Amino acid sequence: MYFALNKKINDDFSVNGTFGANYRDYNYHYTYIKAASLTVPDLFTIGNVSGNPTTSQTDTKLRSNSVFASASFDYKKSVYLDLTARNDWSSTLPSSNWSFFYPSATVSWIASDLLKIDPQILSFVKLRASWAQVGNATDAYQLAMTYSSKDLNPYNGTTPFHLPTTMPALNLKPESITSTEIGAELKFYQNRFGLNVTYYDKVAKDQIMDIDISDASGYDKMKINAGEIENKGIELEFQGQILKSDRGLNWNVAVNWAKNKNQVNKLYSDLKKYQISSSWGSITVEAIPGEAFGVIKGVGFNTDTNGHIIVGDDGLPEASKTPIVLGNVMPKWTGGINNSFEWRNFNASFLIDMRWGGSIFSVTDWFGGMSGVTEETAQTASRAGTNGKNIREVGLVVGQDVLKNKTVVKADGSANDIVVSAQDYYESYWNTPEQGIIDASYIKFRELTFGYSIPHTILNKIGKIQSANISFVGRNLALLWTHKSNDVGIDPETAFGTTNAGMGIEQYQLPATRSLGFKVSLTF
Repeated sequence: MYFALNKKINDDFSVNGTFGANYRDYNYHYTYIKAASLTVPDLFTIGNVSGNPTTSQTDTKLRSNSVFASASFDYKKSVYLDLTARNDWSSTLPSSNWSFFYPSATVSWIASDLLKIDPQILSFVKLRASWAQVGNATDAYQLAMTYSSKDLNPYNGTTPFHLPTTMPALNLKPESITSTEIGAELKFYQNRFGLNVTYYDKVAKDQIMDIDISDASGYDKMKINAGEIENKGIELEFQGQILKSDRGLNWNVAVNWAKNKNQVNKLYSDLKKYQISSSWGSITVEAIPGEAFGVIKGVGFNTDTNGHIIVGDDGLPEASKTPIVLGNVMPKWTGGINNSFEWRNFNASFLIDMRWGGSIFSVTDWFGGMSGVTEETAQTASRAGTNGKNIREVGLVVGQDVLKNKTVVKADGSANDIVVSAQDYYESYWNTPEQGIIDASYIKFRELTFGYSIPHTILNKIGKIQSANISFVGRNLALLWTHKSNDVGIDPETAFGTTNAGMGIEQYQLPATRSLGFKVSLTF
């Protein structure tokens, strides 16, 4: 439910506004019944189950109320001020905290309307700034211990129940995100070229998360408000009409580039780290105060004061005695370029995007080397300094050519010259998961489209259809380039899923897929 206001005060000033409210009553009911085997083959009814069926049921209820308002003021259609305000009440929070308010304000100025600028050179100028807060509650039933039935057969005719292993939150507060943004939009040469620049600073506070606690408490985790994470950076976008013709070839280019600086400002109380995910070989991905979100830690190489890797008397790299920082999942920058073409009734476009920097732990690389199934385990000894023979026959000396340009020395600081067998070296991967750390940089052929628009002379004969286009569409077509440390050729994007649980870790994933198809678009 909402109400709207549109008022022109005078020739220069006008205001638009809305006010509304929202009531949400959420009820979720889920029932699951499974038969592991059937008494009569191909009779798919639960009454035909052989043995006891597996059953479960979930009921979730929550309620929220909201009131919201917005107002937009403009002066001479050149200066705009937009204000919003919203207050939510959520049943998933304690009664003392279930109300939370979040406002926003945006101001913009279309300078080209008020300044005398030659449109042949500078066609459009818009400056903008904004500040906003966003609040967020949590899921239902996080405030008290709620029993759940075990998905097992009844014990002596009684269904067992259990308490959660996560301790309920105490005085839980809503999450909040505060963001500040400034930017400019410029267009040149009668809008043929454009540049959009944005600087932003976003701080997330009171994040709701589960932290590890002592098992002596009877729980393994506790839900709390923990953490403040800040993201700030710059985004650039360039658009240009390289070729422009009413009847000939048109070529448009769009280039974007973004650099984000991420930092964990603080965690809960004296908490030194928060584990985001983990993998084989003691590898963990963590949030650490003062560091970028997504620090990769694990057992690595033992190094001297100069950072040179030390080998033991057996010629194999020594492992660090404790986990060390091996990298961070966050990229240095991302970007892309899209080209689109039109010629008469034909249209085509292709998109290339890229990521530079950031690390991932690749189980494929680490485990593949350890088990001797990757290409590097059968390399020619020209890379290992033993006259061009296969290292499986003559062994290798662990040096820069083997350890990806890292200096390797003995304990006394002298250059390593100890020959080891290929099997001994690659089996030592198990002791140093750092061998599986690779650079996640890539360039991808992301998308290709090629289409044809049906001429209006044909559509007019059909009637009712205003426009029609048929296109071939291909997505995720090719991995054009990866960093040389990615010598197994995995798709780095497989290590970045939709949640934080698998961030920075490549394991168990299915290979990347490309999709090819056709699209038909009709306008009536």
